[in-house]
Amino acid sequence: LAPMCFMAVTTTTAGILNIQRFLTPKFALSLPDPGNATVFVVINVGLTIVLLSCVAVILVTSARKWLELLRTGSSEGQAGTALIGDASVATA
Repeated sequence: LAPMCFMAVTTTTAGILNIQRFLTPKFALSLPDPGNATVFVVINVGLTIVLLSCVAVILVTSARKWLELLRTGSSEGQAGTALIGDASVATA
């Protein structure tokens, strides 16, 4: 859980700071070709938003699965997740 929290916080923070940096006029003027700055900014901000959306989807999906496991104590669809050599798995 700790590594996931670390990655979620760092990715979200970096994404927000990245968007703030790209939206400042000072950044656009620092580019070699300020005329094409709009295209560059739109692409980078768009990709950052996609990345942040992916983080949100992963976190929400994980939280839903954790709540399901806490409520029921088991998860459906785990038949194919047995470890090799697990004696509780029946072989055909």
